[in-house]
Amino acid sequence: MRIFLLFLFWLATGLAQEYPKTPPELEAPHGGADVIFGKSSESAWPVRIKVFDSAGHVVQQRDVLVNASDSSIVAGFPASLQAGQIVQAYFLRGATEMMPSAPLVVGNAARASSQPTAVRIRGELAPGTTNVYVNATPTLPKSGYETHIYSCPDGVPAGIRDSGGFKPYAVTDAAGQAAITFDQPLAAGQSVSLCQKIVDISDPSAPVIEAPGSGAIAIANPLDLGRVHYYFTAGVILSNDQGFQLNSPGTQADLFLDLNADRAWLPLDSNGFRRINVNSYLDIGLTSVPTEQAQAGNTLDSFIQSQKAATFQGGAYLPLIAGQPWSTGASRYSLFVAPLAQTGFTTLTSDTIAATSVTDRFFKSYSFGARLGVFQHSRSASEAPELVSYVDITRGRFGDFGHPWRYSLEGLFKVPHSPLVLGFNANIGTGGNLAFTQPRDDLRFLVGAQFDFAKFLKALPAF
Repeated sequence: MRIFLLFLFWLATGLAQEYPKTPPELEAPHGGADVIFGKSSESAWPVRIKVFDSAGHVVQQRDVLVNASDSSIVAGFPASLQAGQIVQAYFLRGATEMMPSAPLVVGNAARASSQPTAVRIRGELAPGTTNVYVNATPTLPKSGYETHIYSCPDGVPAGIRDSGGFKPYAVTDAAGQAAITFDQPLAAGQSVSLCQKIVDISDPSAPVIEAPGSGAIAIANPLDLGRVHYYFTAGVILSNDQGFQLNSPGTQADLFLDLNADRAWLPLDSNGFRRINVNSYLDIGLTSVPTEQAQAGNTLDSFIQSQKAATFQGGAYLPLIAGQPWSTGASRYSLFVAPLAQTGFTTLTSDTIAATSVTDRFFKSYSFGARLGVFQHSRSASEAPELVSYVDITRGRFGDFGHPWRYSLEGLFKVPHSPLVLGFNANIGTGGNLAFTQPRDDLRFLVGAQFDFAKFLKALPAF
């Protein structure tokens, strides 16, 4: 009898130690999934998982074993779960169901639980950057889905690394944030393009959901100040010698230096293109200008004399792209027409004047007309098109000629694939003057070289 009692005590103690204290735990199920995950941390007993409809009827069930390595439970079902159904797990002891888990209601499908959010890169991208922080579609806890952020095929060809090593993607957190580290530092002229997809991690064979990406974002050149181009031009001005006086043929050459800042005010698309824009410019230079002079003792005769001068001019034009852009190699060009308004002043740099000055040493001017030109597009939303060539046709008042209204025709043409430029300026009168005869028309030519200042600085060797 004593031995029998000891045997019963041993059996009861063993059963008490084997009997689990807590039921199996299930992760929150969601509609559309056909796999349910869970855990049994205290027992290796088999687990039965039942799926009930809203009326409490069993619609499907599955008996599974607990994974001994990590105590996980994975149960696949022939039919996908539907929102509103109820899922519950039981331990099996023989054919007996024991210790049911808390019933869980199947939620809406994870892919419909929130609208995808387009990828947005936080902060400015600059050369040398290796870390990029983004906001995108959140990865909801226990949803069965993950949002993966990765480099698009047309973006920077670089891998993404995190603290765990190399990965082809980064996963957003519950707030939709992710940190991405590229293999190589970003460089000016590249563009970053990040894509995202929502992946069903419970079923690798399920189709992924493509969500909006960031689009191509150019790596800004630190020498570029927004949508501004700085053009530096140097060369010689060729004009008629000895002030266009009669019986004095010949030519003279004067130094020409000019700095022009041109800004596009309205945003561009990813190809650096906009059909209509608003541009303004400021221009300062050292050059030679024609001035009206009167011969001493005869106020009825006047002529044009070249004088060295400093000029300052400002203007605005509204370029309208005509037709469609065209490509030549890697370059993309377009033709534009624009209404133009400009004003400025000219001051002579020398007091040496051979004849009596009609208009003194300080000349104001303004004119209105049109500009025809050619743009070269940068294929970047952060860089305005480059003004390659143009012709300005205007009518206005030019103080250095003394007459109220004259026509001006000015053009600048760039030699393809070189910094060389050819320019001209013609000033044409429209009638006589009560005090003086009409000054002769003036024509000047420019031969020189022009540089986009940012590109010029970029080409210099680093120190």
